[in-house]
This record gives sequence, structure tokens and C-alpha cells, in this order.
Amino acid sequence: MSIAYVCGFVVGILCVAAVFALIGFLWKKKHGAAYGTYDERQILARGNAYKKGFFCLIIYEMVIGCIELATGWKLFADQMTASFIGIILAVTVFALQCIMKDAYCSLSEKAGSVALLMFGLGAWNLVV
Repeated sequence: MSIAYVCGFVVGILCVAAVFALIGFLWKKKHGAAYGTYDERQILARGNAYKKGFFCLIIYEMVIGCIELATGWKLFADQMTASFIGIILAVTVFALQCIMKDAYCSLSEKAGSVALLMFGLGAWNLVV
């Protein structure tokens, strides 16, 4: 790799970081510092959801590891794929728990706008 390539890569990363910092600054200026804060009930529910997602990942990894050790079967293409599926499963458990306990959106966010954003991102992902 040439030094010009590395410098260009670093400058690109710095430009992206500067744009995100500017967007964050403007967002906080418009909405205030309290935007996106959760109340005590939501913080407790999110903590329990993190715990359930973590234990789900631990149990998943233990089951997959034990099956592979006991039988010698490769259940997935490789270990990375199996671990990634476990991570997706744990994040899904966390998100579902937060949604069921009404701790997914903060008090200052509108659930409809978050749902619309997620729907749009999902549709864009399908298009790509």
C-alpha cells in the first residue's frame, strides 16, 4: 500500500467523523440535550432486556458448541456464520423485550416515526 492510499483513507474517515459530529451538534441544538433520554422504568426494562439477550447468546453458543463437539457435525458454513446468527438472535431478543415493555423509544420520540424509519430502512435493504 502506498502512503497516498493510507492518507486518503484516514482523511476520508476524518471527514465522515466531522460530518457526523456536525449532524449531532445540530440535532442537539434543535432538540435539546434531553431528547432521547429514558425514564427510570424504561432504563430498568432495557437493562433486563440486555440481560435476556446476553443469556440467549450464551445459551445459543453453548448448545451449538456442544452439538459440534459431541457429534462432529458442522451445523453452519463456518464458526463465524454460527456466531453471527447468535448475535442476530440476541439482538432480536433484546429488541422484542424492549418493544413489549415499551422501552424501545424514549419519551421524547414518537413510535410512529421510529417505525417509519425502520420500515424505510428495511425496504431499502430489500431493494439493495
